[in-house]
Amino acid sequence: MKLTTEISFPDFHPMLNFSGHYDLAGSCFSENIGRWLRGLQFKAEVNTTGIAYNPQSIASHILGALSGKTVAPEETEISQGRYVHSDYHSRFSGTTAEKTAEMLNAALISRNKSLRAADVVFITFGTAVVFKRKKDGAVVNNCHKLPADLFEQDMPDEAFFFDAMNAALTELRAVNPGVKICFTVSPVRHLRHGAVTNARSKARLIRLCEMLCGAFDNAVYLPVYEYVIDELRDYRFYRHDDMIHLNEAGMEMLRERLLETLIDPSCKSLLQKITKLRRMNDHHLFYPDSQESRDFIQQRNNLTLEIETDLGRKIVNES
Repeated sequence: MKLTTEISFPDFHPMLNFSGHYDLAGSCFSENIGRWLRGLQFKAEVNTTGIAYNPQSIASHILGALSGKTVAPEETEISQGRYVHSDYHSRFSGTTAEKTAEMLNAALISRNKSLRAADVVFITFGTAVVFKRKKDGAVVNNCHKLPADLFEQDMPDEAFFFDAMNAALTELRAVNPGVKICFTVSPVRHLRHGAVTNARSKARLIRLCEMLCGAFDNAVYLPVYEYVIDELRDYRFYRHDDMIHLNEAGMEMLRERLLETLIDPSCKSLLQKITKLRRMNDHHLFYPDSQESRDFIQQRNNLTLEIETDLGRKIVNES
């Protein structure tokens, strides 16, 4: 008897290894997976130009970075005493317009390098719901808690988002012909807009991924959304504070599936060492001056050196 709906993942080639470069962008879900990959010592750049949930903003970030876009201080505006930009996340906020523009321009340069070097670009769409400025109809990435009457909510169809993503990915392929593009839809439900709106939003994103995979032969869709919604439908896999986000057990199940799908088997031995080192780093030494603690620290240092020798580079400390 099978007690779960099993979701199969497609073969993924080329699989991830320790020498490859990977760029992850999109929703908070991409941040979670990106930090996990970095913790396992894969060379991953995660949302260099900030979190973005809707495909239009994600496309704008890619195209902006590749085109050499620069942000002028006068493009920023003040919200809660900080200078912000509507196209970018609030982590790019400064006490002056010049500081905010400086941070954004540095991020765009860094993202340009990341996209050009990437072997795989992972893109996670979070929602098809967008907010548009009433004065010009432009989609914003972040309203930055500005007055609500400055914006209007909309949910464009797939064709609208396809045009933006098609332009961005065409440019990406022009500068990085060998890049592989991997699409996912965030399994986190955006219920603040209502369950029906969330369902319609996710459906449009899934259809958009289908359209993009049909247009680009270097693109693939990973059914992360379907895996979480169907195979992990039990609420024991969700955080008790909101019943929307996966808890640690749910995330561990997903990470195991991604390990099987994405990671080259040749990495297995080194991954075991890295996992062991992470557990050792998490271990609390109650008596640091004891001989047992000194022996433990020496073992940990030896393992660190062994891993760095295998990697050919220093370990990146990432939670």
